[in-house]
Amino acid sequence: MGRDMSVLQTWKDTGKPPLLGPQTSALPFNQSAIYFYLLYPGFLISQGNPVSSLYTLSFVYIVSFILGLYLLRDNKKFYKIILISFFLISIHPQYITQSRFVWNPSFVTPFIISAIVSFYFLIKKFSWSKMWIFSASLATSISLSYSVAPLLIAIFIYWLIFNRKNFIPFFVTIFISFFVLNLPTIFFELRHNFFLSNSIFNKESPVQGGLSLLTKINSLSQFVFMHPIQKINLILLFCVTILCLYLVKKSINKYMSFQFIIAFLLLVLIIMTLLTPVTVQPHYIFAITALIFLIISSLNSIFIGLILILFSFFSP
Repeated sequence: MGRDMSVLQTWKDTGKPPLLGPQTSALPFNQSAIYFYLLYPGFLISQGNPVSSLYTLSFVYIVSFILGLYLLRDNKKFYKIILISFFLISIHPQYITQSRFVWNPSFVTPFIISAIVSFYFLIKKFSWSKMWIFSASLATSISLSYSVAPLLIAIFIYWLIFNRKNFIPFFVTIFISFFVLNLPTIFFELRHNFFLSNSIFNKESPVQGGLSLLTKINSLSQFVFMHPIQKINLILLFCVTILCLYLVKKSINKYMSFQFIIAFLLLVLIIMTLLTPVTVQPHYIFAITALIFLIISSLNSIFIGLILILFSFFSP
């Protein structure tokens, strides 16, 4: 947070907006500068208050929640999904940590939820408005944190296997959204002879530890569920995986159903997380947790009640 305040103060003093966002932990490359552009209005309004990023984060989540309820007010199923998903966000220990000590991954979840919900409606019935909402939401979440990039790959896999319609508009809108959101980075690269791109090949990436399958399973379960007893975390991860397999098998002939889409994407993300040679970090789990929240919200009301009671005990 001090790093972010320093960048924003420099911007205010010099009048020159930053071209690069925060550097990533896995590669010698930077996120989009839109993160700092998102923080800057709150920084100015609060006259440089050190906790202005907390105000901005609260504003983004509250506006996303209210906007989601308003847009889905006539759809009882998704009205409930938004209510329950944001309730789970509000009590999840890692989200509480992220909201107390704000940095760029803290903002990704509302955009992930927007992308997934709009993707479902887009699959049901194509329209350019849904396509742009989906593409802009997903591109924004990835531009804020590259840890969300596997979700784009999972969606590509779903689209190629189950629904190849409108693939070119899908590809084009995603590309345009990424291009616009990363224009400052592109300008920096052109201005500095592709410094960042060359760094990927010329500089050593941070050493990745804890890459064994067992270690990654332990880390993933711990960060996603965050129960003090690790065996319970492992049991919960196993239960979520079995639930996804059940929903995929149950709805294989209804591949356009919301539960099938969420279960399929979540399975792909879990597999990718365990197989890719990248250490599982606490701030890498937001795409997975968002999908878990959505899949819980889509269950029978009795199961939802039991799960909410169970998860409430995990909250600090």
